[in-house]
Amino acid sequence: MSGQGSIRRLSVNADGVVSGLNVIGIHGFISDDNTPAVREPVYQTVDGRLARIVQVDKEANRWVEVEVAATILGDAKLPGDGTRVGSWRARLGYDVVAVVSGDERLNGGKIADKATRLEVAQLFQWIGGGGFTCPALVSLVNCRDYIWYASADDVADLFHAIRKVAAMGMIDQVLRPTRTMKESLERSSWWLSRAAIYDNDSMCLAVAGLKLTGVDCWSEVLKCGLPSCTDEERATGLMKAEAFLEYLSKITR
Repeated sequence: MSGQGSIRRLSVNADGVVSGLNVIGIHGFISDDNTPAVREPVYQTVDGRLARIVQVDKEANRWVEVEVAATILGDAKLPGDGTRVGSWRARLGYDVVAVVSGDERLNGGKIADKATRLEVAQLFQWIGGGGFTCPALVSLVNCRDYIWYASADDVADLFHAIRKVAAMGMIDQVLRPTRTMKESLERSSWWLSRAAIYDNDSMCLAVAGLKLTGVDCWSEVLKCGLPSCTDEERATGLMKAEAFLEYLSKITR
């Protein structure tokens, strides 16, 4: 947010809606071959100024303080690598924006079945044409990318469900090999790697799949996917995942 601005205190109603503050975009670009993804929301005041939340009333959740840009942006292009989506009224506790697209659309029914939170299940039931109305905090961009302004708990359940479906896809491809197994396994492995946020076992399984299909950059994916692990921890996790895939492949022989 460029330009030295000011601090404003905005009230929060009983439903968590922040008065005078909207979500108008996300930090980063949208790519339908790089989902699922999580982005931070871009906030704007009702008078058209970019803003960021700097303090929250942690005792009663009745107000937030935001730093407001000095200049008015209005409907102009977002600076930097921001992407306009929405808009939605800002809500307390809704700190992330999830992006889902190709692989999630194709597997929407399975993801809905694996979800434990109603909001996630209804999102994918709607995406799959299940008769539900469009969730209030969802936008469709470029006729293919779904942008969901959500709580951290909802997004955690979303990624958990996707990990389950992607891992089961990998397992099924190893247990039931076909002529296109290599391509299918590589796609499922990449998908799982993108959903393996804060889940070391899933990341190791994804990398084991990439390595098995001959992807050259598997070691870089493992290191970037598990940045807080030591080399020994990454090697041990990968070895266990490779042993699991090898065990599955022997069942089919």
